[in-house]
Amino acid sequence: MRISIGIPSYNEQDSIHSLLRALELQHLHDHELVEVLISDDSSDSTPDVIKDYSCRSTLSIRLMHHDERRGAASAWNEIFANLSGRSDAVVLYDADVIPARDATMLLASSMEDEHVGLCAANPVPVHVSHSTSGYSRRIAARASVFNSAWLRRVRLLGTNQYMAMGRAMAIRSGIARATRIPDIIAIDLYMQCVTLEMGYHVRYIDDALVWFKPVESVGEFIQQVRRAMIGHRELRDLIDRLNIRLPLRSMLAEGIKAAREDPMGLLMLALAYTLYPFHTGPIGYRWSVARSSKGLSLQDIEEYRALHV
Repeated sequence: MRISIGIPSYNEQDSIHSLLRALELQHLHDHELVEVLISDDSSDSTPDVIKDYSCRSTLSIRLMHHDERRGAASAWNEIFANLSGRSDAVVLYDADVIPARDATMLLASSMEDEHVGLCAANPVPVHVSHSTSGYSRRIAARASVFNSAWLRRVRLLGTNQYMAMGRAMAIRSGIARATRIPDIIAIDLYMQCVTLEMGYHVRYIDDALVWFKPVESVGEFIQQVRRAMIGHRELRDLIDRLNIRLPLRSMLAEGIKAAREDPMGLLMLALAYTLYPFHTGPIGYRWSVARSSKGLSLQDIEEYRALHV
């Protein structure tokens, strides 16, 4: 299978280098990486970092930079519109994640089944020990870790509206080229719904690990939760029409199981939610950037894996 990689980027000067290096280290086996497309609206030094890296990289990197911020939907649309005609699938990565070395291969391989149109990866939060001092930071990070574990359990139940909520996914190129995403918040959920409407299956690939740094600010954590909730409300009619709404009892049952494994995480989540009323600013498709989740490095991943083997 021939693969394109798409990266929407906005002010990722602290993260984009690590992602590009991780892409160079991917084990693709029989798959071919055709191109890396980066749709960027940055006002910081991100374009310079990308240009400098591409000059000495084995990757075929194409940077599409814009001076105005347009939002993630516009970035995905630009990537879809510029896919190589040789590409069979596009793997989309957030610019602040680091995929495991076999993540791209696992996502692409799952799409060799002609009935599968979209595959979602397993986003794994990485606690960076040198950046979690302070009570507020510990609350936010632990709440984020607990939330991720809860959502993983939900995704393992089968197709539901939380399947493609994540930081990496693969989409069949034909679906991507035929889709124009509107200016909405939950663009990942929208693509899942479009894929199902076209008659394809959606899969969650638990072994396709993609590491990310959880937020260290309670305010940023609550903003992420609010963004997800509002994004799902925007698409509630589509969710119900496709009959993919997860029953509340199933959601709660998986939350209880997650709490048994991490009771302190549940406590931190509860503490974070007590501050919810103090973080109720406007939420739009051009959402505010969570700065505390940036800067995850390959060394951070090695240290994390050494502690969790």
